[in-house]
Amino acid sequence: MIAKPIDSITKEDIEALIESGKPEGKRIEYKREIPEKNHEGKVAVLKSITAFANTDGGDVIYGIAAENGIPKALAPLKIESDKVQLRFDNLLIDGAEPRVTGVGYKAVIVDGGHVLVVRVRRSWSAPHRVVTGGHNNFYSRKATGSFPMDVAELREAFGFSESVMERVRAFRRDRVKAHERNEANGQMTIGGIRVLVHLAPLASFSGLQIDVVSKSREQEFTPTIKSGWDSRLCLEGRFTFNRDKNGMIDSSVLVYRSGLVEVAHSYGPHEGNRVLAPFHYERVLVDELRMIFKNLNALEVPAPCVLMLSICDQTDATFLVDHNVRRDAPRADRRDLLIPEVMMQDWTEHPAKVMKPAFDIVWNAYGLDRSCNYENDGSWKDQL
Repeated sequence: MIAKPIDSITKEDIEALIESGKPEGKRIEYKREIPEKNHEGKVAVLKSITAFANTDGGDVIYGIAAENGIPKALAPLKIESDKVQLRFDNLLIDGAEPRVTGVGYKAVIVDGGHVLVVRVRRSWSAPHRVVTGGHNNFYSRKATGSFPMDVAELREAFGFSESVMERVRAFRRDRVKAHERNEANGQMTIGGIRVLVHLAPLASFSGLQIDVVSKSREQEFTPTIKSGWDSRLCLEGRFTFNRDKNGMIDSSVLVYRSGLVEVAHSYGPHEGNRVLAPFHYERVLVDELRMIFKNLNALEVPAPCVLMLSICDQTDATFLVDHNVRRDAPRADRRDLLIPEVMMQDWTEHPAKVMKPAFDIVWNAYGLDRSCNYENDGSWKDQL
C-alpha cells in the first residue's frame, strides 16, 4: 500500500514502486490491464477488492506490468478512469455480499496514459463474499496473493465482526451511565437534559492510537460555542470544554487516545421549562461533527465510524416543534432515548446526511414524522 492519502499520490510515487522493485504483498497488488467485462473479469475485480476488504485493506494498482509480483514497467491505461470507477462501483453493489463500501480511486497521469490506484479499506462488516454469476467464495489476502478463506478464517472473521459491534455498544452504555452519575470528566450542568453523540471508528477497537498531546491547535476538537473554551489532558485523552455562567460544564468534546470521541451538551431549563430543542441541538451537532470528521481524517483515523445519539435525563421534557414553548407540545414518556447507531463510511460524508436517521427517530419518539431541520426531499436546511 502506498503510504500516503490516496488523493496525494503522484506520478513520482508510482515510479518509485518500480524503481525500488517493491513486491506485491498483503497490502498491494499490481495489474497490467483492467479486466474484461466478461464473467472471469468480474470475478477478478471482485476477488481482489473483497480479499483486501476481508483482511487489512490495500491498493490494487492497474497499469503496472509485473513479473512474479515485482513491478517492472509502466503499462499506461487508455480507458477513461471515470468509466472504470462506475463499472467497479456497480460490480460491488451487485457482485459482493455484503456490499463493500468506502473504496477510493485515483487516476495518476503518467506518460502515455494513466495508472489507476484502487484503495480498499479494511472492512468492519466483513467477511464479504463474491456472488456474481453464481460465484460463491470468500477471499482473503496473503503475501503471495488472494486465496479462498478456509473454515478457520471464516469463523474468525465472523466472530471478530460481531465482537467489535458488541464493544461499540458497550462503550456507549458505559458512557451514558457515567453521565447519569455525573462522573464524565468534570461536573456538568445539574438537572440539564444531556445530548450525547459517541463516535466509534471501528479501527479504535483494533489497536489504533492517535497523538492527543502534541497535535497543533488546528487539530484540537472544540465545542461549537459562543464563549471561550478550555482544553486539558486527562486519563482517556484530551478533554475540551466550556463552562456556563455558574461555572458548570455545559459543552464538551472528549477525544480518546484510541480515536473514540464523545460530544456532550447539557441544556438547563428554558423560561422555567425543561425543553428539548432540536432546532438548536441538531444544528450544533452537525457543525461539531463536520469539524470532528475533518480532524479525524487529518489524524489519519480510518473509516468507517459508528455514530450513536443519546438523549439522557429528558423526563418531563417538552419537545419544541418550533421556537416557542406551547402547552400542547409533545412531552417525554421516558428518561433516556438511546437511538440506534448509524454508520459513516467516509470522512467526506456530510454529517447532516449521516445523522438524519438518528435525528428522525428522536422526532418519532415524540410522535412526529421527521426532523424539520430537513427539506421534504431529505436535504439539510442550511439556514432556518
